[in-house]
Amino acid sequence: MTWLSLIVPIYKVEQYIEECVKSIISQLPSDVEVILVNDGTPDNSMQLVHTILAGLSYEKRKQIIIYEQSNQGLSSARNAGINIATGEYIAFLDSDDVLLSGYFKVLAEILFQNNVDVIQFKFLCFENDLTMASSANISIVKQGFFEIDKKLIIEIFNDNNWYAWMRVYRRNLFNKVSFPIGYNYEDVVSVPYLFLNAKSIYLSNDELCGYRNRPDSITRGVNRDLVVKNIKSYDNLISNLADSLNRDHVFIIILVRYFRYFINYSLRFDGIFITYQRWRNYKYILESFRGDIDLINHRGDYLFMIFYRLGFISYFLVNFLTQVSRWVKMAKRMIAN
Repeated sequence: MTWLSLIVPIYKVEQYIEECVKSIISQLPSDVEVILVNDGTPDNSMQLVHTILAGLSYEKRKQIIIYEQSNQGLSSARNAGINIATGEYIAFLDSDDVLLSGYFKVLAEILFQNNVDVIQFKFLCFENDLTMASSANISIVKQGFFEIDKKLIIEIFNDNNWYAWMRVYRRNLFNKVSFPIGYNYEDVVSVPYLFLNAKSIYLSNDELCGYRNRPDSITRGVNRDLVVKNIKSYDNLISNLADSLNRDHVFIIILVRYFRYFINYSLRFDGIFITYQRWRNYKYILESFRGDIDLINHRGDYLFMIFYRLGFISYFLVNFLTQVSRWVKMAKRMIAN
């Protein structure tokens, strides 16, 4: 019986794909399937994959499924993997990232002892050298099995870590949820809904994935086509989260955070005048839900909602106050030392 299907979309990652695939194969149990989705990659990524697979035993090779499709993007590749998966649980790995030692072992032990819908774990951040990795900033410190209630949902939403690969999900949670095709920030449009459909979660303090910070990532790249797609994706994301507020006001937590990201990104690439127009297009949404600011734990987001009635200048005011708060904390640490 296959208890886990690990889905890995592949597109233009020939520099990283060997490290990624080897991190999987080196610890792959016999009851796990790996679905490698070739999203029409034009480089040598798949040739490198086939070279690695050619060196495997027949039994090990049978566990690895290669699915071919024309280039349709990360969301489409993940959706395709979900559609053909046979495991009771679904996991994801981006093809420039790696699994850390003990990934399958830790997850299997948790699932053996707990009938749980979602497992969330921690991860390391690195650039090129995994030995120089640092722990990711995750605000949730509790560990163990929990029933998902409103209080925990608020805590998870305030953590605002929506990477699809930092969790394992019971497969049936995807019956009514899929990744949006044609947009970036796809995890934010999908993962929160999986939590609303889930009844239980296991929070693990184990670091099981290595996340690679790349200079050409969707958030750091400066190519104009990418910028245009990101602006379009932010528009879609904000509209989606606004609609979700009608289902559950807890989405105000995510909306405020990503609205601030959107404004910051727009200022960086499109200037103050275009950004002001975007602000005006969406400000009514936040005005309608100002009464829900008690759900927000993040200091910057909370201050933003408090000063929001001041208009566009509130964005700059909150950024300044947040920076002052950082300076004060740094000064206190220096004095204490």
